[in-house]
Amino acid sequence: MKPITKSMNELLPLLKISKSKFNKDVGIAKQTLDNILHGTNLPSLTIIYKILEVYPDINPAWLLTNEGEPILSKSISTQNETAQRIARLEERIKELSKLSQLQEFTLEILKNQVENNNGKRNS
Repeated sequence: MKPITKSMNELLPLLKISKSKFNKDVGIAKQTLDNILHGTNLPSLTIIYKILEVYPDINPAWLLTNEGEPILSKSISTQNETAQRIARLEERIKELSKLSQLQEFTLEILKNQVENNNGKRNS
């Protein structure tokens, strides 16, 4: 089995998608994918390009040679980590906003006190 055929056979389980979803995403016919998976035909450069365009986390070198890591980045875990970071940042922003409002309120009170004290001195 050629390396690219092996990679293609590992790709769908790796992506956890069905053949029909892959066909739709990449824009190829069912028979075209079946021929590639059975080793009857090799994918064209157009198909390879489209796969890498639709699934940018797939390692191009792995797809062609079946060597190295298939995924360039752990996109799912990265997305989860990013979502958690965003949630923490949003909480921090809320805290800072409240703190800012409290500081503005305190500053307003201090300004009023200074004005009152200045008014008493001038009287």
